[in-house]
Parts: sequence; C-alpha cells; structure tokens
Amino acid sequence: MFRNLKKPSFGIRARTIFLVTTVLVAALIVINIVWFTRVRSIITEQNEASQTQLGERAKLNIEEFINAKIRTLIVHSQTASFFSQDRTLQLAELTAFFLQDRDVTQLTVIGTDGIETLKLTPEKEFPADQLEDRSDDPAFAIPSFAYGIEYVGEIYYKEDGRPYFTISVPIAIPYYRNTLTNITTTLPGERRQLGDILGVLEAEISLEGLFGELTNISEETGATVYVIDRNGRVIAHPNTAFVIDRFDASTLPSVAQHIATIMSSTGDSHDEERVVFEYDNREDIRGFGTHAHISPVKWGVIVEQPTDTILAGLNNMVYFVGYFLLAGLFVSVLVAIWFSRQLTDPIITIAKGAQQLGKGDLRHRIQVNTKGELRALAQTLNGMAERLQKSRVSLEHDRNVIEAERNKISVVVENIVDGVIALDREGRVTLFNSSASEIIGVNQDEAVGQKIDTVLQLYDENDYPITSATYLQEKSSEEDPHYYYHGALHLDLENDQQRIVSLTAAGIESEGTDDLEVTAILLLHDITEEEELERMKLDFVSMAAHELRTPLTTLRGYLSLLQDEKVTNKLGKEDQ
Repeated sequence: MFRNLKKPSFGIRARTIFLVTTVLVAALIVINIVWFTRVRSIITEQNEASQTQLGERAKLNIEEFINAKIRTLIVHSQTASFFSQDRTLQLAELTAFFLQDRDVTQLTVIGTDGIETLKLTPEKEFPADQLEDRSDDPAFAIPSFAYGIEYVGEIYYKEDGRPYFTISVPIAIPYYRNTLTNITTTLPGERRQLGDILGVLEAEISLEGLFGELTNISEETGATVYVIDRNGRVIAHPNTAFVIDRFDASTLPSVAQHIATIMSSTGDSHDEERVVFEYDNREDIRGFGTHAHISPVKWGVIVEQPTDTILAGLNNMVYFVGYFLLAGLFVSVLVAIWFSRQLTDPIITIAKGAQQLGKGDLRHRIQVNTKGELRALAQTLNGMAERLQKSRVSLEHDRNVIEAERNKISVVVENIVDGVIALDREGRVTLFNSSASEIIGVNQDEAVGQKIDTVLQLYDENDYPITSATYLQEKSSEEDPHYYYHGALHLDLENDQQRIVSLTAAGIESEGTDDLEVTAILLLHDITEEEELERMKLDFVSMAAHELRTPLTTLRGYLSLLQDEKVTNKLGKEDQ
C-alpha cells in the first residue's frame, strides 16, 4: 500500500531551513558536548587533586596520631620510677597515663630478661601469676636491641571485634631532635651502650580515637575517609560496622594499588603508581577513590567520594544546557528562516522570471534586491531577454518581408500562363500552379505531395515515355548546368485528347545543405495551338503550290478553305 505513496517534495526554502537548522543545532550540540566533556575533565582533575590532598591530610593526621602515642610513651618511660625500677611508683605513673590518654587500653613493663614485671588496664592490675615471658616477642626484642628502636605492631582484634595495635619503646635516655615533639629513642646508626636499656614499656592502643578523626574529616569534606591495614582490611571507618565486620576492601582498585605498592621494592612511593581511580565501592555507588601510604606501619588511607557529589554542579548545569539547546534550536530556526529568505527569495524570483521568459514574455524583467552572484545572474537573464526580444522583432520583420516576397512570388507564379511545378528531393510535388493544373488536367490539391511521374506522363514523338529519371538526372560535374529542355512532348488527357507541351527542367543548387524543400523546377508551355497552326500553314502552302496551276483549282481551294469554320474563326472581319 505504501508503494503508491509519493515522496514528499521539499522546496529550496524548506531544504535551506532544514540544512541551516541542522548545521546550527549540530554545532550547538558539538559545542556543548565538548564543553561538557572539558568541564567534566576539569572538575575530575580538580577532584583528583582535592582527594589527593585530602588523603595526604588524613595520612598526616594518622601518622601524627601514632607518633603522638609514641612520644607520650617515651615521655612516661623517662620518669624516675622506671629508672629506679620502683614498682609502686611505676604503677602510679601508668595509672595516671590511662587518665591522660583514653586510647590506651593496656600498659606493660618488661624487664631486661623479657619477663613482664607489671601489666595493668584501666580497670585492673594483672597478678604475678598472669605475667608472661615476652623475650621472643618482637614488642620486646626490637626495642631492647642495641639500637633501641621504637616498635609498632600489627593490627589485631579482641573479643569485642574492634582493632588494636601495640607500641613499645625502650626504657632509656631518649634523643631530642631540636624539640620535644621530635623526641625519639634511636638515631640512625647509633648503637646503645651496654646497660643503657633498662627494659621495655609497651602500650596497647585502640583505634577508636581514629574513628572520630575520620568522621570529622568526612563530614567536613563530604568524602568517606577510612584506614586499611597492609592486607586491605578496614581498621578505622566512620561507620564502625565495617570495622567490626573486618570488611576486606582489597578488591577495590585504590586498596589493591596500595597493597601492590607496599609489597613492591619502592615501598610507599607514589612516583610510578596511579593514585586516583573511578569505580563502584562496596555499596555499589560509583565514585572516585584515592589512597595514601602511612609509614612505617604500612597502613593505607582511602578517600572515596561519589561521582554524583563531585559532579552535582555539573549535573545541575545539564538542565541549563538543555534549556540552552532548546533556546538555541528556536533561535536556529529563526536564523534559518531569515537566512533562507535572504538566499532563496532571489532564487525564487529568478526562477519565476525564467518561467515567464520561457513562456515567451520577453518584456518581463527580473528584479532582485541583493548583491553578488544572484544579482549578476538576474542581470544576465535580463540582458538575454532583451537580446532575444530584439532578435524576435528582427525575425518577425524578416518573416514579414519573406512572407511578402513569397506572396509576390505566389501571385506571379499563379498568373504565369505556363505551368510551374516544384519538386522536392524525392521527386514529390510541392508547388503546382493553376496553369499546370489546366494543362495537365489534374487538380492542384490532388497533385501536391504526389510523385511527379504519377501526376505528369509525357511522351516524345515516338511515343516513348519521358520519366523524371530523364529530366531530373543527377548533376555529373561542376560544369553541368543540370538543365533539361524538350520542345515538343505530348501528354494524354481524358477523353482520348492530347496536348503538346514543351518541358524545361532546372535543378536548384543546395550549397552544402540537404534539407531544401524545393530541388527542381519544371516549366510546361502549351504549344498545342502553335503546332496546329504550323500544321495548317504547311498544309496551305502545299495545297497552294499544287493548285495554282489552274485558277479554278485555286478558287476552289480558297473556297474550300473559307468553308472551314476553324479557318474562318482565325480570320478577322476584314479578312473575311
């Protein structure tokens, strides 16, 4: 059923509007896509920089959290109670320690032999039978070694499901690096003298303090900041459920990159690793994530922020861009209509003008209010119309002259006593005057268009037929005038009558063209009466010569002639 439907026809104006609108809208779309992509890239880059800075900030806070615990532990190990190894004073010192730092959940004093000498929590003191031998424990072995290095242990979990880690420092005279904040128990390459280390002070630290710090940062920035250990498990998070559930985040790109880096030879270097990733987090929320390494514990700080939050401003601008595109479409249509009018109005005017000229109205002139090629085209068409009008006037004048000459020739030909016949190249009659009709006895209308041999049948004195092949012979050479004449030919008429005519045939030179309407002219002159009078004269002379021998015979001869009506009709009244 759709085969019979005609395709819609669009004029040049509609096509121009469509084309201009399409180009403008396409340009707007491309510009907005480029703009959107560029702005998104800029926002993403700014967010990456912001997240990286936030990760570094959280890293410094956590490192400061650990270092502050170490410094506090060193300071408390420098009291007289530890150097005098007075257990009562140590107990009082450590009890005060719990009051100063709520993150410390257990304190232990280990002697030089690795045996615990004092262990207590904020709630109780462990009895002597619960004190253990820690000589093989890294928390004792590392600080009590010759270099007196502070020790930070691995993360572990207690029955409450919360993470803890251990810090231990040697009980020895510390080193000061300019200020108290840089206090330490070891210097690179500096060995302790025998007897300098009097034992080890160990503290169990809860990571609860980090939760508040991370929560503050998250609320301040809108990002989620949490801490993982070297295996990718969450050890500090604003949402404690992740900590208690020991959530394994090692599959997240940022965490996986952190683990890969700390396990490599570069340690915690960022020089050859990708810091920011875009991925779906554990809650299937698309966002950006970055990481930072915490030395020397090899923990990692992860900063995550949802894409919607980052691009919220840009997403709001999408609506503005949509309205802008609609407005741009409306403006594009208006511009396209205006442009199409400027372009197509002259073309339509020229087209209508050309149609008028094509219909023959050469007096019409095309008027366009524009410049450039279209104006030049209109002027060219107007000039052509003016020249054609002049040519038409000239041709009409020439036609009138030719028509007048033709009429003159027709009048002359029709009034010629002799028969005039014009033939075309195929030997057909194209002109047949009234004298030829009277001589031959054929109507003019019947003769025109017929072959000449059908209309004109001539015979010589021997009754041999004279056809067109004889008097329309081809020209043999340039000197051949292509002329034929015969003085006495007879033709048969109706009622067994004959007429004697002379025939003159002449060809017409074509001068290089083969489309002439007339190629030969035949002239028939009726000499029937002349031939009859000539015969009568000959008879008279013959009879006169024969009969003059006697007057009577002469008189009888004259009388017999006078009795002939034909002779009498030829004589005037005086002769009679």
